[in-house]
Amino acid sequence: MASPILAPSNPAAELFQDSFQAEALDLVPQNALERIRAFEPVTLAVQVRTAYINEGLVPPFDLIVVAPDGRHTRREIVDLPLAVIFTPDQGGEHTVTLREQVHNRWFGTTSVDVLGDPAP
Repeated sequence: MASPILAPSNPAAELFQDSFQAEALDLVPQNALERIRAFEPVTLAVQVRTAYINEGLVPPFDLIVVAPDGRHTRREIVDLPLAVIFTPDQGGEHTVTLREQVHNRWFGTTSVDVLGDPAP
């Protein structure tokens, strides 16, 4: 029996598979009916998508909140949280991202519309 012909391996494909830098986390408001206001804490539940549960997310994580005026706040989280909490200090659309800090393979991001005055 002849041995199978193997195609040359592609190191980039081996290192950076389809799941590299995939959105594996969902950040959803804990209370979908709650109106989010400036200067009040916002709680987002963290859900791991089923396809990534067995892959293993590696801590630590970065929680990055980008305000409408472009200001970034970053907080390190040592374990995968069940929820993340942040307090916006202005109205407008905030972008919230939770990502692996070291491997930078997987992340989750969402936009949160906050009621209140925008920053000057």
